[in-house]
Amino acid sequence: MIESRLIVTKRTPPARRGMVAAEHPLGARVGARILERGGNAIDAAVATAFAMTVVEPFMSTIAGSGTMLVHLARKDETVALDFNGCAPMRAHDSMFRLSTGISRGLFAWPNVEHAANERGWLAVAVPGSVASYVTSSGRRSSSRAAGSSRTGTRPCPRRASSRSWPRPVRRPASI
Repeated sequence: MIESRLIVTKRTPPARRGMVAAEHPLGARVGARILERGGNAIDAAVATAFAMTVVEPFMSTIAGSGTMLVHLARKDETVALDFNGCAPMRAHDSMFRLSTGISRGLFAWPNVEHAANERGWLAVAVPGSVASYVTSSGRRSSSRAAGSSRTGTRPCPRRASSRSWPRPVRRPASI
């Protein structure tokens, strides 16, 4: 019988002012170096994200989406940045005809004829990763590592969450 075994062999590079974890050691090393040079956690996260696009493009990409949570210790608040993909500016409800039932895809939304909202050219979203990296870096990064990204941009101008960022989220007193 053939069996596979999980063997963990990677190590997270240490940094005097924090720790960076990434799926690929070179990505983590980039973030750790940012911390060593005086950058903060956001600087390290953004640098790691860009590095991962190069060293592991099949899993990490600048054409992606996601979220970022940042805890601001001095203010005792947590800020959420939503950089999920947005529909293209010309997208509209009538692009998709609903059919019966619920999708068996990743999300349980109503079925659409020919799964056009899940596959094909109509299913494309505008990625939010790069704009959000620039936004988070420009607004919350340390001055030593921010560089020219200080001004920031809005990831998806039509979305309320991006227009009003940052929105503080209070942590519960106990979990």
